[in-house]
Amino acid sequence: MTEDEKKALLPAMDQRARDVFKNLVDTYIETGEPVGSRTISKQLTSNLSPASIRNVMMDLEDAGLITSPHTSAGRIPTEIGLRFFVDALLQVGAISNEERARIDAEVKASNRQRKIEDVLGDATTLLSGLSQHASVVLTPKLNARLKHIEFVNLSSTRALVILVTEDGNVENRIIDVPLGLPPHAFMRATNYLSAKSEGRTLMEVQQLVAQEVANLRTELDEVSARLVQGGLAVWSGENDPESKSLIVRGQANLLEDAKAALDLERIRKLFEDIEDEGASPGFTKIKEAFKRYPAITRKSILSSARRAAYILRERDTEAAQALRSFIVQFTQENRQRYNSKVSVEGSRSALNVPGINANFEGSVEKVDGRLIIQRCFDHHLSRDPRVFIVGEDVGKLGGVNLEFEGLSDKHGDFRVTDTGIREATIFGQGLGAALRGLRPIVDIQYLDYLLYCFQLMSDDLASLHYRTAGGQVAPVIIRTKGHRLEGIWHTGSPMGMIIHGIRGIHVCVPRNMVQAAGMYNTLLQTDDAALVVEVLNGYRVKEDVPTNLEDFQVPLGVPEILKKGRDVTVVSYGACISIIREALPLLDQMGIDIELIDVQTLLPFDRFGIIKVSLENTNAFLVIDEDVPGGASAFMLQQILEVQKGYDCLDAQPRTLTAHEHRSPYGSDGDYFTKPSVEDVVETLYEMMRERDPSRFPDLGLPLRG
Repeated sequence: MTEDEKKALLPAMDQRARDVFKNLVDTYIETGEPVGSRTISKQLTSNLSPASIRNVMMDLEDAGLITSPHTSAGRIPTEIGLRFFVDALLQVGAISNEERARIDAEVKASNRQRKIEDVLGDATTLLSGLSQHASVVLTPKLNARLKHIEFVNLSSTRALVILVTEDGNVENRIIDVPLGLPPHAFMRATNYLSAKSEGRTLMEVQQLVAQEVANLRTELDEVSARLVQGGLAVWSGENDPESKSLIVRGQANLLEDAKAALDLERIRKLFEDIEDEGASPGFTKIKEAFKRYPAITRKSILSSARRAAYILRERDTEAAQALRSFIVQFTQENRQRYNSKVSVEGSRSALNVPGINANFEGSVEKVDGRLIIQRCFDHHLSRDPRVFIVGEDVGKLGGVNLEFEGLSDKHGDFRVTDTGIREATIFGQGLGAALRGLRPIVDIQYLDYLLYCFQLMSDDLASLHYRTAGGQVAPVIIRTKGHRLEGIWHTGSPMGMIIHGIRGIHVCVPRNMVQAAGMYNTLLQTDDAALVVEVLNGYRVKEDVPTNLEDFQVPLGVPEILKKGRDVTVVSYGACISIIREALPLLDQMGIDIELIDVQTLLPFDRFGIIKVSLENTNAFLVIDEDVPGGASAFMLQQILEVQKGYDCLDAQPRTLTAHEHRSPYGSDGDYFTKPSVEDVVETLYEMMRERDPSRFPDLGLPLRG
């Protein structure tokens, strides 16, 4: 209980309430049984009737200090009540002279050569005799090897340290912390000390950290001396070592850290070496301009070095090579400093979860896709008490597609919770809970409505891991449904906008509910945030249920080749996959053999270059997307052509097939004339083949889609 809570509660209790509460707690500790009003009335010195005591007890119950385990039973103190009793009402008296003498006699009589177990036994007996209670005496396990250290912020000046040893013991200690310490400092301390402590004793960790601090202090002293020597800083209070501090000359010359001073010295030395070899007027101009920079920053260092390299492009001297090596190293260092930590790294990253194939051997059950999602979430709600689901209609209704049917009844409405129609606050609940260590699944009813919480997703969640340099994670899973249905407000597929606005959040685009379940299985064991866009018209489609539904895992950033082929590589995702599959018999009749690849995730995109390997065989590719022209299709083209260098494999123009520049009008006709259809797929691929072999593929005489 915080000091503020105690200050608020204590004045509200009059002396009568304090007497009743203290008597109730004392009696409960002594008997272990619920305490009734009649029992308290007999023990109190004041003449309070049982009825009056019951009224007081009702007030105490309203305050959350006591509760009734059964309707007809007495009251017992709650956890908050016991904490309040210890923090605010418990009175600790001084040890009497007689008790002090007894303790001194016991200590003097002890043999220093006795075993620790005997000493602890005597201490327990002595403490029990003094307190008239059962007593336990523990000694710090300083020699136990540690498995984990964690810090929990309790208040502005106190923290809880949790020490977990390799033998399974747990110790909790309260420590004082500096006022105003930010929350992320506790997480950083946890990460740092856990990495240092694993397999070591507390004493070994202390020595290791002390040595690192000493090394850093030595390095800082060396850099400080270089700053002073270079004229960038002066010492103040040199006659008093205790108050001695380094003052950098002019705020404009302030370097971000001491390492930058070393970089500055290196580039100056390189420039001098190059000039000694014989410098051109162009190089001298760059060197002189560098000296005149009003602020020596990493930007000015690298910019000057790169421009100098342009001048020296034909020189292969030792100094010129050293300059190029410096640029490579300096660039790599600063890419790590400024361009890393966009998403989770290491063992808690979803990118390090291996794939486990779905197993369909033996007798396979076939059910609606919605039931696969329902069973998947049922498993995770049962397995992990941190998992909960919030969203519109997910509770009593069981979801608009009944994919949550029965989950609220089974797991309770605190685990599967209905919300109002306010996507920003639905997402906000998930983000806040994830920051506190829970595993929320946020349900946004339709992909079109993601716009209402998109600003928070982009500003607050997508940037979290990056802007805290990996110090904070919020493993929120945003689940929504989109792509194909009917009507203006349920058919939007703004995937380009999404993937460009939330870098730092994985974007999964499963083609069916089995693949979606495998993605949830992967994500829920990591610290990554993710958006999963399920196919809206797939909940009533029958699917085979894997025998390992609870365990199989879809790896992120790994496309799946659904059909091998020799003529054209077709790249797509989500609802378009079923459209392309429907076109396969027609393509086969025309003699067109495509290789069909489902990218599965847009962020990350094909981490291992599987699509390029396919292009080496087919030498042509078509990207099919339900987004507007230049949306997600443009991103996929950039990844395939530029990142994977797929352009080198092509003998035909890369093509895209997308939706038109508007949402679908209502009805099947509106969908057909707006988004890629089976016939659009067939005719686009036919035209690609005709460009390569017009004699084999005569003109269809049909208008091209456009």
